[in-house]
Amino acid sequence: ACPTVNALVPQVYLPEGYAQALTKPTGGTIAGDKVSLDIAGQLRNSGAITAGDTLNVKAGSIDAAPNVVDIGTSAYKAQGGWNVITGTVVQPGGFMSAMRMHIEADSINAVNNAFLIRNA
Repeated sequence: ACPTVNALVPQVYLPEGYAQALTKPTGGTIAGDKVSLDIAGQLRNSGAITAGDTLNVKAGSIDAAPNVVDIGTSAYKAQGGWNVITGTVVQPGGFMSAMRMHIEADSINAVNNAFLIRNA
């Protein structure tokens, strides 16, 4: 039999719908079986670009990064007082995926491992 361990685990309570909003890319989605993008300047991807088969991207530069949003200050009435929330929220984004990917760019700036090469 496996031993039982009692442990205190911190819990974070978020307003309703808040956690779901953080897990959805909000920069937009470009998707298809075969996707080709030909951008003369900078491609700023803060959402997701996905292809079921082939993704062709040609751009002067690629900036793949999540959205960082300043949420300002919010106050919520709570039992015994108020909860004050300030700061920034990082919304996932900057992702590119495909079975076959062909990329031509002078530079690629990727934040938070948004751009990884696997099985090259």
